[in-house]
Parts: sequence; structure tokens; C-alpha cells
Amino acid sequence: MDFILQSLVIGLTENAPLVLAAIGFALLYKLTGLINVAYSETITLGAYFGMWLNTT
Repeated sequence: MDFILQSLVIGLTENAPLVLAAIGFALLYKLTGLINVAYSETITLGAYFGMWLNTT
């Protein structure tokens, strides 16, 4: 049971940024009816900065 709980916590913490990005895409699409490419650019830029900060 400890393994399942640990796997759940790790899965939720590692996938939280992806879930937030997906919710943002869904909200923007629902409100505007268009796919906003600038939002994906911002997410990608944030991911690159986060990776850069973690590796330096």
C-alpha cells in the first residue's frame, strides 16, 4: 500500500505542470473557440527556463 501511495504522490507532483497547461488550453479554447499558439510558446519558454535553472 505504501508503494501505491508513493507512486500517486510522485505522479501528481511530476504531472502537475502538464495538467495546469492542459487546463489553460481548454479554458482558452472554450472561451475563444481558437487555439492560442502564443500560450504554448509561453509554456515552452517556461519549461526551458525551468530546465536551465535546474541544470546550472
